[in-house]
Amino acid sequence: MDISFKTDYGKFSFRVSAVIVNENKLLIMKDSNIEGWYLPGGRVHAGECVEEAIDREVLEELLIPLRVIRPLWFKQAFFTTYYSNEKMHEISVYFLIDGNNDELLKRGETFTLFEQGECAHTFKWIDFNSLKDEFFNPPFLKTAIFDLPQNLTLLTVKD
Repeated sequence: MDISFKTDYGKFSFRVSAVIVNENKLLIMKDSNIEGWYLPGGRVHAGECVEEAIDREVLEELLIPLRVIRPLWFKQAFFTTYYSNEKMHEISVYFLIDGNNDELLKRGETFTLFEQGECAHTFKWIDFNSLKDEFFNPPFLKTAIFDLPQNLTLLTVKD
C-alpha cells in the first residue's frame, strides 16, 4: 500500500526519486497521460524503508537494477499540482544513482518502456545545461543538479 492519503489540507504523499546521472546528463521521464518531465521514482509503501523503495521503483520503471550511490535530499514540499489543481504536502527522498550501466546506456538517448505491461514511460538523457529549457519537475533540480550535496540535505519548498 502506497503512503499517500487525503487530508483536510489536501493530499499527502511519501516518495522516493532517482537522480540518475552519467557524463553530465540526467535521465528524465514522462508518461503518456501527464504533461512534463520528471525523475524516475514513486511512492514508498507502508512498512518499506526508503532504500528498498528506490530499488523497487528503479527496477519497476527501468526493468534493471541500478546502483545507489548516496541519498541527496530530504525534501518537504507544499504545492498545488499543475495537472489537477490539488494541494499537496509531499515528503521526498532523492537518491543519486549510478547511470554508468551498459544495459541502460545501450537503450539510447531516448527510449520507451512499459511498467508492468501497462503504463508507457518515455525516458531521455538530457544535458544538465538543457534542463532549464524543459517543462520539468521538481524545478529546484534545474540548478541543484550542478552542485549535488555530499551529505543528506534538508529542503523545504513552499509555493
